[in-house]
Amino acid sequence: MADDPYVYPGTDVLRNRFDLRDAADLAEREAAISAIRIAQLERRRIPGGYDLARLQRPSASTSAMCTRGPASFVRCGSARVAIYSLCPSTSILI
Repeated sequence: MADDPYVYPGTDVLRNRFDLRDAADLAEREAAISAIRIAQLERRRIPGGYDLARLQRPSASTSAMCTRGPASFVRCGSARVAIYSLCPSTSILI
């Protein structure tokens, strides 16, 4: 990808905090981290509901989010996942 600031030069690998430039290495690291986090959540659930209304409430680290409705829907396994467009020009998977 030419002149894409989000990927490492000469690759199509997104810049990442591990500085991994090989797509397979990055995918392996992401899978390992995801597995660890899932195991942690299975042992200790996060209290509360995490619906769109809660995600729109302001917190100490974010300002209130506004949505323009679902921008699109994707499949994640058998689940249908909505991708909401937030302000300013960011997205969140719900």
